[in-house]
Amino acid sequence: MVVLGSIFAGIATPTESSALGSTGAILLALLYRKFSWKMLMESALETVKITAMVFAILLGATAFSMTFTYTGGDTLVEEFMTQLPGNEWGFLILSMLVIMLLGFFIDFV
Repeated sequence: MVVLGSIFAGIATPTESSALGSTGAILLALLYRKFSWKMLMESALETVKITAMVFAILLGATAFSMTFTYTGGDTLVEEFMTQLPGNEWGFLILSMLVIMLLGFFIDFV
């Protein structure tokens, strides 16, 4: 309630409301007498792990996109897309087919 309420009320941005949510979670743990410093440290450690994973993915994606651009891959893709029959509709149909094909294999995960 604290997180979404502060966003929808315009009190806080999503980043700020996450801080309000964590403060609310700590207050609830104190209220239910379940708070411990060990629990707080474990949750902080898990947060750091997940944040590091996200940054590793972003770093890899940036390296891939820079390599792709420097080797001229973007020009090849652009030329391929502009030569599709049907102009915008050809691009739309091809994009939807690729997304559908990839969705088949991602679905079970």
